[in-house]
Amino acid sequence: MKIRNSFNKTMNFFDNLYKQSLQENEKNLKFWEDYLHSLNLLDLKLYFDKLKVDILVPIGNRILFRGALKHTNEVTVALGADYFVKCSLNQAELLRQHRIKDAQSKVDVYRKERTYLQSQLNLNKETIQNKCGQDIIETCTDEEDKLWRIQHRERLRQYNLSKEKKNEDNKIEINDKELWERLEELELQEELENQMMAPDGIVDTDDNINTRSEKEDYSNLLPFKANFHNLNDLQKPINNVDCNRVTTDAHTLNIQAREQTSNDLLEQVLNRQKHLENKLLELKNMKGKNSKTENDLLSRLDEIEKLEEVGDEMDR
Repeated sequence: MKIRNSFNKTMNFFDNLYKQSLQENEKNLKFWEDYLHSLNLLDLKLYFDKLKVDILVPIGNRILFRGALKHTNEVTVALGADYFVKCSLNQAELLRQHRIKDAQSKVDVYRKERTYLQSQLNLNKETIQNKCGQDIIETCTDEEDKLWRIQHRERLRQYNLSKEKKNEDNKIEINDKELWERLEELELQEELENQMMAPDGIVDTDDNINTRSEKEDYSNLLPFKANFHNLNDLQKPINNVDCNRVTTDAHTLNIQAREQTSNDLLEQVLNRQKHLENKLLELKNMKGKNSKTENDLLSRLDEIEKLEEVGDEMDR
């Protein structure tokens, strides 16, 4: 009962709204129809081709005398807002046709609105208030019902198959993603284990192995096999290189190889070899000289210090 009362109140509200809108529509429609009728009655072609027209001018109720209208091809047109303009009948006719077209469009719009509002009022009165609702019944034969059920089962089966296939595709995509993530985790774990097992935290990666082999190859080119009779003590620290220092040098070269290209690295190593070779040759040439004076001894000590510096540079 409450639902029906609320429904009736809602429908009454819409009825009142439609009625008010319809009244306003009738008012506007009447105005524009009158305006359009007045424009259609106006005939500017009566004196269109004349400049002067003879007429009878009334004086009082019974007296008429002959007169004339001059400038019949000139009219005054109201533009609105108390503005007027003088123009010819041809220009006035163009303005009249434009106003007729505008008024006709307004009349058409208000007529359509009136038709819509009246249909809504009739729908509320006849269909909802005066008539009771009826059940929607679809009639079909047994054969049609049987055919519909078969088609329905087929469509339902296709829908389920497509749904299962979609779920399987999504599952495969998820499994591939999880597999790649697991592989990445295993690679990271393997790298960490190699770092922990390697001495001094150095991992024998491909870059380290290549750099180490290059360093060994370059070291074979250096002229350290010469026999210095008086410099045997200086050759010992050069030949006895610590293993830890070698690994550190390999790690340093690995970092430099990442920052520089292989060509730059080769050029630097060759330049360093050339410089050290020149130093050693100079020391070898000075070996044969006798050093008996104090100055010779001091120069020999300087040479020994230089050779030690060369050995340190080679170690680095």
